[in-house]
Amino acid sequence: MAVALPASPVPARAGRGRASGGFSGTSLAQQLAAAGEYVVDVPSTLSARARLLATGGDRKTDAKDALHVAQVALLRHDLRPVVQEDQTTILRLLTERRDDLVHERTRVLNRLHAVLRDLLPGGAPTGLSADKAAALMKGTTSSTSSSRTGGTRPRPGASCGAW
Repeated sequence: MAVALPASPVPARAGRGRASGGFSGTSLAQQLAAAGEYVVDVPSTLSARARLLATGGDRKTDAKDALHVAQVALLRHDLRPVVQEDQTTILRLLTERRDDLVHERTRVLNRLHAVLRDLLPGGAPTGLSADKAAALMKGTTSSTSSSRTGGTRPRPGASCGAW
């Protein structure tokens, strides 16, 4: 958790928390650090331990969790301060995110192509897009999908044998 603490020993303002190493509050912690706030990183295991000792295993709430994170931040002086990231780090994070999105898009398109290849008699063309896949699916009938299983589907309400 990241907590903003005042630079002087006056009563602490309300801080914000984030999971250590996570992405939920990283942007906020970076914004606070860039604004000149002193922000420390409270490991989630440390805040969980403080919550457990204070409440005896009571249910976790956001208000209680924020209180325990702030208490740990005020009492522990060995916590790692959050420093403002430089432009190189920000560009690296953006590049990694873009790479992740490209890999995910490629994975989804490959999976869609495999499904269409199984559904369509001639297979699906390469260079598939969402619009092309939708157009191909509009041309697919139920007989194409039943030919894949080797039989035809009975009409709803039709008798299924000599009973």
